[in-house]
Amino acid sequence: MSKQKSNAIFLLLIVLFAERFLDPLGIITAMGRTYTLLTYVIFVMTGFFAFRKSIRKNECFPYKWYYLLVGSIGLSAVMAHLFHNQGLIVSFSAIFGAILTYLLLLFLIKLNIPAEKYMQTIRRFAYIGMTCYVINALVFPAKIIGGAEFENVDMSRGIVRIGLPLVLWIVLLFLYSLNQWIQSRSQKSLYCAILCYIFIILSVTRQVILLSTLLGGLMLLKEAGWGKRILVFAVAVLFFFVVLPRIPIYKTMVSLTEDQVERSQEELPDIRLMGYLYFCDIDQVNAYTRILGNGTPHNSSKWHQQEALNAEKNKIYDVDVSWAAFYNHYGLIAVIALLAVFLITAKRCYNRQDRHISYWILYIIGTAFASGVIWFQNQIIEILVVIAMAYAPKRIHSSSSHCQLPKNEK
Repeated sequence: MSKQKSNAIFLLLIVLFAERFLDPLGIITAMGRTYTLLTYVIFVMTGFFAFRKSIRKNECFPYKWYYLLVGSIGLSAVMAHLFHNQGLIVSFSAIFGAILTYLLLLFLIKLNIPAEKYMQTIRRFAYIGMTCYVINALVFPAKIIGGAEFENVDMSRGIVRIGLPLVLWIVLLFLYSLNQWIQSRSQKSLYCAILCYIFIILSVTRQVILLSTLLGGLMLLKEAGWGKRILVFAVAVLFFFVVLPRIPIYKTMVSLTEDQVERSQEELPDIRLMGYLYFCDIDQVNAYTRILGNGTPHNSSKWHQQEALNAEKNKIYDVDVSWAAFYNHYGLIAVIALLAVFLITAKRCYNRQDRHISYWILYIIGTAFASGVIWFQNQIIEILVVIAMAYAPKRIHSSSSHCQLPKNEK
């Protein structure tokens, strides 16, 4: 088997295990800790295989910021031991999964997988995600893909909220297809963008719809002349004020948002505002934990029991405010390091060929304020795969927009 094929197999295994094989009928969930250990084995095997290859460093990748990020996550275990009376070994055990997950980015860069292979994998999984949505919609209220049966049916947005697997890559495929259409005017790319956008709407997740629409619109306007920009703006205003208010899903989501704002003014603040206040201030022990983080509670510790009880009592969950949770667990240095990796990558990709990656990174930064996009392991790995793709070797690239790519040493 050639090296390229074996590398592609490792990429496929990483994604499949991270996505829990989409958990058909809840089989993976039932495996519990055993499946987690199997996932770690696959990640570690990928690392061993990657470091067996003698590949020089990619000269563009921000290694210093990346190592600072991984180091900050590791150091947070010491903070958990010092300020939360959690054993040092137990504290390191609690962050082991996070460190190993972020190390996958280094492993992928070492594997030197071509950018085309990354995009091919992302495209296929995006289509799989859309197919899974259709399957679950057809058998609703039963659930075939993504775990156990639906516990609570959410109809607050006008249609049932089923959940869209691999939504991050569906948004990326939407932006990629738009960018391809801008460059080639290919009808196939346009149809793909429209298909992705339909499923983005069906996700009925407000920040996903809003940011995807905004970034997609900006991408289209970027290439248009002033005359077309004015025309598009006029059409957008007409659509926003005349057509959109007549769409039932839109009216329901607007009503839901207004109700949430009204409740936050009359009673308690919005749960996400409470989450930011709690994770960024109330739950901080001292200045050291603000800089280096509190660490991660282990499931067996008293600290975890206290945090779980508090979350259930006050309805404050880390998955609702992942930037705040990331700051609380790993500290300000880790937040700055992660943002630096994001923004450096976005700047690197801000060229005609790769602009969709830049826009998508802005999407990730934005949605992380009100979702668990940088907190769920599977979505973290989806992000890392795209970042690795940004630094992957390309068949055709401009010397003015890309750094020298790593080559195999003889």
